Amino acid sequence: MYYLIAQFYAKYTRNFFHIMDLNRKDLYSIGIKENSQLVYQFAKTLNKPVIGGSDTRQLLQYGCIYNEQEQECYTKSDLKKVILDGRYTIRISNNLPEKVMEATEQKAIEKKMMESATI
Repeated sequence: MYYLIAQFYAKYTRNFFHIMDLNRKDLYSIGIKENSQLVYQFAKTLNKPVIGGSDTRQLLQYGCIYNEQEQECYTKSDLKKVILDGRYTIRISNNLPEKVMEATEQKAIEKKMMESATI
């Protein structure tokens, strides 16, 4: 099944995006090793680089995953070149599971507070 999905994306979406995202929530829910293997394998079928993407919306999530570049980037073109040349390192926090779990719990609390608030 995975191979068929990869073939479909390789054929029909190759030019729609430039990178694949290794994101904190999937690393947490699937597992760091397992998710990393899936993302890197999929990216390889598309010949796309993988970057760390936290999709951070809460303070507790900062630093879960980030990219450390080998040089300063001042434009989108600079950044794209660094990524395509592979001149960066993806850093994953040892505390990623705890950070994501705490942020998820915080989000649930905030949602309950919003739902119970009267306007």
